[in-house]
Amino acid sequence: MNRIFTFFLILFLALSCQKKETVSFDLASFNSLHLSETLRFQDMRKINKEAYVHPKNAWLTIFRTEIGNKRFCLNYKTPYEKKGVLELRQSDGACDHYKGELVSRLEQINQLIVYFKTEEQRVHGIGIIPPFELVLSFYENDKQRLIKIPMMQIEDKRVLSRYSLGLKEKRIRGLSFRKNTRSEIFKMSGPYSEKKAVICHKVNKKCQDETPNECSKCPYGSYEVVDFNCKQGGSKYCAPSFCGTRGEPACARGFEFTGTKRKDLCFSGSPAGYCQPGLKTYCDENKILVCL
Repeated sequence: MNRIFTFFLILFLALSCQKKETVSFDLASFNSLHLSETLRFQDMRKINKEAYVHPKNAWLTIFRTEIGNKRFCLNYKTPYEKKGVLELRQSDGACDHYKGELVSRLEQINQLIVYFKTEEQRVHGIGIIPPFELVLSFYENDKQRLIKIPMMQIEDKRVLSRYSLGLKEKRIRGLSFRKNTRSEIFKMSGPYSEKKAVICHKVNKKCQDETPNECSKCPYGSYEVVDFNCKQGGSKYCAPSFCGTRGEPACARGFEFTGTKRKDLCFSGSPAGYCQPGLKTYCDENKILVCL
């Protein structure tokens, strides 16, 4: 009897010590972002324009921000069979869904659109958005919801765009965009099919970094390719993505949607990437899944 009691006691203690992320949605945590001193968008091409829907079932970083010596990342898992998930995490480095302390989590949402401008704008279905106000628009239970955060500290400081297409250094009403001179090499990057693509982050089959992640220096954006089955994703190239088109890398699916436990995802017909209708996936000489 004592042995049975001891067994269940040990089992209970072991389970209670396991780390579980059960943080629910906390609007106050989002509202605290109004103290942000910097704001770094992952992809300016989507801001004020379109919902985050592709690639499906994948974690995307929306933006990174700093409050004092603390960094926060807003990540979003795009819908597939289930609806999307929005997470705010405190990070000590690069934004990654699998790293950092979970601050707030909102599930069962879709059609996420992010708005932010330096001048007043009127948006259909939302109304007037004041300058320097960050707005998250999404649907929950088929009803539109808005999270509005006035970025009061940003007005006289900086908004840093990581991947803004064709963006040059300029100042607009106290808003500045900084250009990193160390990113000059990435300006030479072009279409993969023309052998002009420059790699900015390479991983190996053991999911180890063979090169440091320098994709934040890409002036025209970056994209992930399908090579190895890693939680942090595959290798990445500088340049706007033409994924899924002939001769270009296949569009990467989310980690949970690869459909295989193989470490090497580069093989003909691989489910880890998809192409435009009429094209199929093949593994090229660089061990990258491409469309032909």
